[in-house]
Amino acid sequence: MARAGMKASTETPLDRIDRLRPSTRTPGTRRSACATLLIGVSGLTGWAGAAVAGESSALPAGWFGPALGIGLAAAVAAAAAAGAAAAAAIVLWRGRAQRASGAGARVGTGPPAAAAAASGPESRVDAARTAALLGKTLDCMDQGVILVGPDRTVQVANRRAREWLGLSEAFIASRPSYREVRALARRSPHWGSLVADTPLQLSEDDPAATHTVAERRNAEGTVLEIRTVRTEDGGLIQTLTDITERRSAEDRYRLLAENATDLISLQSIRGGTKTYVSPSARAVVGWEPEEFAQLTLAQQLHPDDLARVKREAASLTPDAPRRTSEYRLRHKSGHYVWVESTLLLTKPGTPDEALIIASRDVTARRAADDALRESEARHRLLAERTGDVIARADLDGTLRYLSPSVEPVTGYAADALLGRSAMAHVHPQDRRTVLHRYAALVAAGPGARAKFEYRVRHRHGHDVWLEVNPTVLYDEATGVPLGFVDVARDVTARKAVDAELAAAREQAEAARVHAELASQAKTDFLASMSHEIRTPLSSVIGYTELLLDDPDLTEGQRLQASRIRSAGSALLTVVDDILDFSKIEAGQVDLDLMPFALHGLIENAVAIVRQLAERKGLEIRVDIDPALPQTLVGDQNRLRQILLNFLNNALKFTRRGRVVLAVATAGSTDRGWPIRVSVTDTGIGIAPEQQARLFKRFTQVDGSIRREFGGTGLGLAISKKLIELMGGAIGVVSAPGEGSTFWFEVVLPEASAAPAPAEAPLARPVRPARILLVEDLIVNQDLARAVLERAGHMVDVANDGLEAIAAVQAKDYDLVLMDVQMPGMDGVTATRHIRALPQRVSLIPIIAMTANVLPAQVSEFRAAGMNDHLGKPFRRDELQAVIDRWIGEGTVAPHPGAGAAAAVDRRVYDDVVDLLGPDRLAHFLDELAREIRDRLSDARLAADDPQRLARDAHSLVASAGTLGFSELSGLCKQLEEACQSGASGDLLAAVRASRDRALDEIERLHTVA
Repeated sequence: MARAGMKASTETPLDRIDRLRPSTRTPGTRRSACATLLIGVSGLTGWAGAAVAGESSALPAGWFGPALGIGLAAAVAAAAAAGAAAAAAIVLWRGRAQRASGAGARVGTGPPAAAAAASGPESRVDAARTAALLGKTLDCMDQGVILVGPDRTVQVANRRAREWLGLSEAFIASRPSYREVRALARRSPHWGSLVADTPLQLSEDDPAATHTVAERRNAEGTVLEIRTVRTEDGGLIQTLTDITERRSAEDRYRLLAENATDLISLQSIRGGTKTYVSPSARAVVGWEPEEFAQLTLAQQLHPDDLARVKREAASLTPDAPRRTSEYRLRHKSGHYVWVESTLLLTKPGTPDEALIIASRDVTARRAADDALRESEARHRLLAERTGDVIARADLDGTLRYLSPSVEPVTGYAADALLGRSAMAHVHPQDRRTVLHRYAALVAAGPGARAKFEYRVRHRHGHDVWLEVNPTVLYDEATGVPLGFVDVARDVTARKAVDAELAAAREQAEAARVHAELASQAKTDFLASMSHEIRTPLSSVIGYTELLLDDPDLTEGQRLQASRIRSAGSALLTVVDDILDFSKIEAGQVDLDLMPFALHGLIENAVAIVRQLAERKGLEIRVDIDPALPQTLVGDQNRLRQILLNFLNNALKFTRRGRVVLAVATAGSTDRGWPIRVSVTDTGIGIAPEQQARLFKRFTQVDGSIRREFGGTGLGLAISKKLIELMGGAIGVVSAPGEGSTFWFEVVLPEASAAPAPAEAPLARPVRPARILLVEDLIVNQDLARAVLERAGHMVDVANDGLEAIAAVQAKDYDLVLMDVQMPGMDGVTATRHIRALPQRVSLIPIIAMTANVLPAQVSEFRAAGMNDHLGKPFRRDELQAVIDRWIGEGTVAPHPGAGAAAAVDRRVYDDVVDLLGPDRLAHFLDELAREIRDRLSDARLAADDPQRLARDAHSLVASAGTLGFSELSGLCKQLEEACQSGASGDLLAAVRASRDRALDEIERLHTVA
């Protein structure tokens, strides 16, 4: 009461309502209704004012502070407690005077009721008038009000409460129980569902509970706030407020706050605690909002920022309520985050005064700013310290900035050149070019770059070469070019080095040409040597084999002849090794990767050397890893060559004991199967210091071994080159007197399908053929004639190319065996002439039988129109195999020339048939014919596009050669090289002719198939 009295002197009840109204309400809302109500109440007798003050002080201050209409609730409570007169007035207002008066008598107790009863008629009239005014005031309110007496009957429900709860005035006049009102309210569409788990009524079992707050939302979206307060006499006062708009606004603000990336918090000025923290606290500082709200300012801020932020917050005033600050917040993980915060003082000078803080994470920006500052400092330092000259010039070349490094480069200080034209120092011979390059850079527009070199004059008179990288500067607003920024580097030393390198390249080119000439000379020498050795050797071996066929030879004579043949074979091996190594060194060896049976390769190699092992009494043991696949992909001929070299060496250097051939693997890998092949013997062994020499050409361990065991010392050198060509490794493990182990390792992919087994040749009689032998040497004529006639063939001899041309026109031959090097007309020229004869004659198969065996020579033979090649010295079985391949069973095989089969290599073609089968080969032939027609059409050949023609020719080199069209493949290779050198005209006619012959041959092959 004393507190109420003190307030009366300084604050009106209306001011008190404004002060106690929640801050979210607009000032002045419902002021009239509340004022009317309070005025009406103030017209009561003195006990009514006391009752209001008493009721107000009895209710919890924490509830009345934020509640709207608290004065109304107190007045209603006072009126209810005023006794019979006040109760009667309220009942008259409801239209049920008698029942209300009785209820009022039951409700009213205590001194106020006695005072009301003691009052006279005038007091009752005043009370009735006041009650009527109170009823009208209640009905004018936007809030719903329900008064429940201690007996739990509803004594008052204003118009708004009845509308929201679906209650009739008559129903309320009947003094229903609070339970009945609630039951009827649940059926009202306005009642809706409970928003939070808050009870709608105070618990009767908990007298300590004095108030509750609940919210209900109906289907229309209306939200009612229901506040219930217990009175001192056990009754209830309940207010219903439509807070839909407020909740909608709160939801909008909450949605903004909870979805904003900025950290938003609300901090009470008085309490100093945060009453709200947005969910973005998780992203910004790693804390849950509830955790961050519990932290003190010292726990949140970096120690170096704490005092400053406190001063900035304290400096906020109603006149200057906002400011921006940057500081560091502690992240939950321990590090600090830079934030840019806006501090806003809200409702200054009121109990609800608070600080709204919106913080944005600027850690990345701060880092970028720091990096920018560091970069600027670094670039400034670079410009001042770098050896490159950095310049800024106007469009006319006037220098505006030069880095200090200009002085060491040009001899001029930077200050001495500023304001002068840069062109004044450019070499006179370069000025026109420099001006053109800068003008072109400006014309190219923004983003253009340039890099060029020119000379400037040094202060001491010599020239300095500069490499410049100019960039055009543009006005950001208008896009107009302003000038240039140039970075220039002194490249005088580099230019001198370039000049030296150019001279060195010229010398290297000259050396290359010289080396190629030397290589060609070596090749020519090898070719001549091979021919000169093979020619007599052919007679030695050939006549020896004829001699061994004589059944009348004595045992001694047969032994002598056999030794002659062995010596000839050894000499042939030496020649072959020399040529083989020469081809490898010249890069003329290509691996022929085909599927092969590993076990078959091993068995074949062992079978070849088994006779030698048996003669020496040596055991050969084979150990093959069972994990190895049956078929692999590789060059089995080269692998056999290496394996035979290992086996022959082992048998040659082993007097007693055994030789073990082992093939092992470590298992499959992504590249294929790693295979280790080793040959171990029990021979003489090799000292460690001598092992490094083994794989060098023409090298054996020492001279005594060479004399005792023989050999050229090329076998292991060739094996090493071949293994390296396969991407493998080769080596030896040995010790004197303990034998040796030679090994190699290669990785071979597994074949997708096993190679087709070779069919055993059918025994059939040899068809006698009419053969023309073209040979100038009498001894070779006699030897070849003897071998051919002994095989049942009829042989005519021509001494040179001219006689051969005349002979094929005078008589029909099945085959021509053509020597190459002959006096008069050679075999290559004769072949070209024969191919130009009428078709019947031009189709005859021509086999080169010569001591010229180098790959380039063989390619030349095939390009001239020869079908096949047989090297001298030849073996009888090899000669018969070639004849049989081209004669066939009673038909003359077609051959290159002017006819359809101009460039097909029957041996290669037959191998492809065996590999692919006729059906798949037919498909490849069709594809090849399509490519030939497309890439070598008359239009393509006539077009002036050498680069495209070179590409077309290159694509046909491999595809034509693979299927046996060697002539076309060779000409395409020559055409490609000619197009690249710009001299293709001479080859076009030959290419057209070869193209037509290849297409005719493909068509003929389809017909035969």
